[in-house]
Amino acid sequence: MMTQCIAVVLAGGVGTRLGLGYPKQFFKIAGKTILEHTVSIFQQHEQIDEIVIVAEKNTHTQTQEIVNQAGFNKVSNILFGGKERTDSTLSALCALENKPDDTKLLIHDAARPLLAKEIISNCITALDKYNAVNVAIPATDTIVHVDNINKEVIAIPSRKEYYQTQTPQAFRLGLLKKAYKRYAEMDNIQATCDCGIVLKTLPDEKIAVVEGSPTNIKLTQPIDLFLIEQLLHSRSHCS
Repeated sequence: MMTQCIAVVLAGGVGTRLGLGYPKQFFKIAGKTILEHTVSIFQQHEQIDEIVIVAEKNTHTQTQEIVNQAGFNKVSNILFGGKERTDSTLSALCALENKPDDTKLLIHDAARPLLAKEIISNCITALDKYNAVNVAIPATDTIVHVDNINKEVIAIPSRKEYYQTQTPQAFRLGLLKKAYKRYAEMDNIQATCDCGIVLKTLPDEKIAVVEGSPTNIKLTQPIDLFLIEQLLHSRSHCS
């Protein structure tokens, strides 16, 4: 039997920095919500077998309506998220408990609606050799290490050794379940992403890097709305 590929779309953001007054994944650009643009990327990818959406409890109905209206038949479940990003991933892992450990899992932010098909394909391929994959792009600006108390520069590391992480992050399901189990047993560790959890709980596990794209923008600041809208319109004119 072929190894299954499942996409988990994290759609629990509230978008307070955008000042919209409602969750940013429901903002409409080019006639569709951000959530629709993102889910459709996985819906149309021939290697993705199933999609799981993790949403805020109070937006579950709206999310379900969008899925139904768009005809996203790969969406198998819409789950409730949690306060932290890790809670949302854990919700997905619990729902996928009975899936084989070799299942390929791609975890993506709903607020990144410009993900290229090639990045998904490259993540899936990388999982043939690695159990964990991070999508990243080289840092273009000089990075400075700052003492946040005194607001003073401590060090200026070599830029060529630093990358900016994006999503999706991809894993063999069994590996991520193991990492989260250890994470729950450990005190005083913090991680901002799933690769961070793997790095801290399974330090001997190698994490591959797949090249991302400068256009794989995450909707965070008001300027991102403008950039994403321009890029979406340019794509629609080219297709």
